[in-house]
Amino acid sequence: MKLVSFYHDGREGYGAVKDDGIVDLSGAMYQETHFANLKSVFAAGGGALTSLEATVDAATPTLGMSDVTIRMPIHNPSKIFCVGRNYYAYHEVLEDGRPEWPSIFPRFRDSFSAHDEAIIRGSDDGDELDYEGELVVVIGKQGRHIEEADSMSYVGGYTIANEGSVRNWIGRGTQNCPVKNQWRSGSMGPWVVTADEINDPMKLQIVTKVNGEERQKAVPI
Repeated sequence: MKLVSFYHDGREGYGAVKDDGIVDLSGAMYQETHFANLKSVFAAGGGALTSLEATVDAATPTLGMSDVTIRMPIHNPSKIFCVGRNYYAYHEVLEDGRPEWPSIFPRFRDSFSAHDEAIIRGSDDGDELDYEGELVVVIGKQGRHIEEADSMSYVGGYTIANEGSVRNWIGRGTQNCPVKNQWRSGSMGPWVVTADEINDPMKLQIVTKVNGEERQKAVPI
């Protein structure tokens, strides 16, 4: 399924994209549990997603894509972590070698714009806002001290992001945080594709275009 969060007629909602429309799932329940948003849906695990999928299969879309304002796919995440230098085909990794441990840093919710919202360059005329097409892994159920062999069972779905970076802030201190966390400097969405739809995320290909010109193409190696 493609699951999307939205605003419609002054209310928050979520649903599934189907036939170029949206099946409104707002307020759905599973085993007497009410789901207020997509975060709670994914936290409930595979049984809840299977139940919603059955509802979607039997339903007709009641909203058009143009009827709603798309929000961040998970608009209230507990945390967002970025994992740097872990993409095998990235030029820095090819040239310098894959690090033993990836670079991990936080990204704040308000550093992202939703689908169709503007990305904000900032007030500094010298800001060098750069694009970075990224695959986003949406963690479903909670876990701790997870074995590698079990790790993929904790993935609820996938979305994409333009992880915008303000490059001229590199070197202004020792951390990536100010480079990656300026207000609405990146974007994410529009929806989450549930994990059952992606057989092997390592075979996904990401293409980034700027004004129609291809600038980035992830080729698995």
